[in-house]
Amino acid sequence: MARTNPLAIGRDLAIDLGTANTLIYARGQGVGLNEPS
Repeated sequence: MARTNPLAIGRDLAIDLGTANTLIYARGQGVGLNEPS
């Protein structure tokens, strides 16, 4: 299964637009959103 690279927005926030789930990760707080794509 191919995995996309997360899109880094600044140094504190990353978005991963994967095939199954969309993840938004905030440094120091962890995953803030994990929803089906």
